[in-house]
Amino acid sequence: MKMRELETRTGVSRQMIQFYFKNGMLPDPERPKRNVAIYNENHVNAILSIRQLQSEGLSLIHISEPTR
Repeated sequence: MKMRELETRTGVSRQMIQFYFKNGMLPDPERPKRNVAIYNENHVNAILSIRQLQSEGLSLIHISEPTR
């Protein structure tokens, strides 16, 4: 799926999704061409999980930290 569908399916803005990628919170998308990114259900599930953790009171800093 493309970014627009990812936004629609998750209810999360493009800017926020890009923030998640930048901070290592999402796996890299498939890139069949240099300027094309393909997202899948793993991306949808990860974004929804991040949003769920936020709704439970965790900050993005805590969500993005690796577990020890």
